[in-house]
Amino acid sequence: MEIILASASPRRKELLKKIVNNFKIIPSQIDENIPPEYSIVNAAIHIAREKALDISARYPDAIVIGADTVVALDEVMMGKPDDLENAKKMLEALSGKTHQVVTGIAIFCVEMDLHLVGYDFSEVTFRKLTREQIENYLNKKQPLDKAGSYGIQEIGHEFVEHLEGSYENVMGLPVDLVADMLGYFEL
Repeated sequence: MEIILASASPRRKELLKKIVNNFKIIPSQIDENIPPEYSIVNAAIHIAREKALDISARYPDAIVIGADTVVALDEVMMGKPDDLENAKKMLEALSGKTHQVVTGIAIFCVEMDLHLVGYDFSEVTFRKLTREQIENYLNKKQPLDKAGSYGIQEIGHEFVEHLEGSYENVMGLPVDLVADMLGYFEL
């Protein structure tokens, strides 16, 4: 049975390769605006579900994986930054604080009438960052396609003081959870 990842994220692609040998990538084109009343968990699940619904409607005989990662600080969601100035403000806000990262997962197969949703939760504590650290990161990396303006695989111990939960969740695809969910499809 064909497996489709409904995401253009290169990080999700690399992580999914750890557990699935052959899959297609067909990015969803849904509106990713989140209703303001949604919690961080509901927001991540909602967008993952919408991505999976969008692609599974066009490929009903495939197993479609939708994922969305949400970063929040003090229960305020941080999306992808609009520009480098916005990215800088996000990193300054995260500096010296603990924030939450939730990745929602939705795996659907219309033909099998199987629709699974789940999520993974992690907490990341940043060191107190200097202006120079933030500016160096912004000049060398591409923060605009990342929730919270960072990729954990790019910042490592320079920014992160403590991580509670799954590293792969913070990267954007909790591999253990996805593997467990795919087990229901008897591949």
